[in-house]
Amino acid sequence: MLKSSLNLAAKNLWRNKYLALATIAVMGLILFIFNIIITLNLLATGIINEIYQEVDMIVYLQDDADIFQINTLTEELTAMEEIISVKYTTKDEALTEYLQLYPEQQDPFTIYGIDNPLPASIQIITESPENHAVIQKTLALPEYEDLFLTIESNSENQNLVSRVLSIGTYTNNLVMAVLITFLAASFLVILNAIYLTIFNRRKEIEIMELVGADISFIRWPFLFEGIAISGAAVLLSMILISGFISSVNLDSTLMELTSTKKIITIALLQIIMSIGVGTLSSFIAIENHLKRQR
Repeated sequence: MLKSSLNLAAKNLWRNKYLALATIAVMGLILFIFNIIITLNLLATGIINEIYQEVDMIVYLQDDADIFQINTLTEELTAMEEIISVKYTTKDEALTEYLQLYPEQQDPFTIYGIDNPLPASIQIITESPENHAVIQKTLALPEYEDLFLTIESNSENQNLVSRVLSIGTYTNNLVMAVLITFLAASFLVILNAIYLTIFNRRKEIEIMELVGADISFIRWPFLFEGIAISGAAVLLSMILISGFISSVNLDSTLMELTSTKKIITIALLQIIMSIGVGTLSSFIAIENHLKRQR
C-alpha cells in the first residue's frame, strides 16, 4: 500500500505541477527570508562573543606598589564569577612586549640611560561590559587604593557591544515574527493546495469510497503530497541562502563566528517543522473532505 500511495502522490503532484510549484515557491521564499534573519542573528551573536574576548579593563599600577597586595588583588579578581581571566604584567614584561611589538626599534630607554617608564598592569577580561561596575567596587576598596596609577575601561568595546546587542535583540524578535508568519502562511498555502487537489479529484475519491477502498489508502497520497511540497520548499530555501551567502562574500572571520553545529541544528529543525506543517495541513484537508462525504 505504501508503494501505491507514493506512486499516486507522485502522479497527483505531476498532474497539478503548477499549483505544487507555486506552493513550493511561496514556502521557499518565506523560509529564505527566515534564514537570512537567522544568519544575521548568528553573526551578531558571534561578534558579541568575539568582542567579549578583548581586554575590557586595564589597571596600571604604581611603581612602588606592594607585590603582596598585588597578588591578593589578583587572586580576589580571579575568584569573581564575572571575570573570565586576569593577567598581571610586570614592568619588565611590559617593556619586553613593547620591544616585541616594534622589533625594528632599539630599546630607547637603555640607549639614553632612562629607567623603564612603563608601569606594571593588570588586564581584566569580563563576562560582559555590564560587570565593570562590580569590578570597580572591588578596586575601590581601601586596601587597594594606593596601588593604582590609573584604571582604563574599554568604553569603545562597551559602546560597540551595546549597539550589537540592540541589533541582536531586534533580530531575535524578527526571527519569532517571521517564524510565526511562516507557520501560518505555510499551513494556509498547503491547506489550500490540498483542498484544490481534492476538489479536482473528488469524483475519483467518491469512486474509491464506493468500491470499498480503505480510508488510509485514500488519505496517505495527500499526506505524502504535503510532505513532498514541504521538503522541496526547504531544499529551495537552502539553495537560495547558500547562493546569498556566496554572493555577499562574507569575510572568513565572520563566517567562523557561526557554529557549524548551530547551522546543522537549524536546518534539521526547519525540515522537521516544514514537514510537520505539510503533514498537518494535508491531514486536516483530507479529513474535512471525508467527513463531509459521510
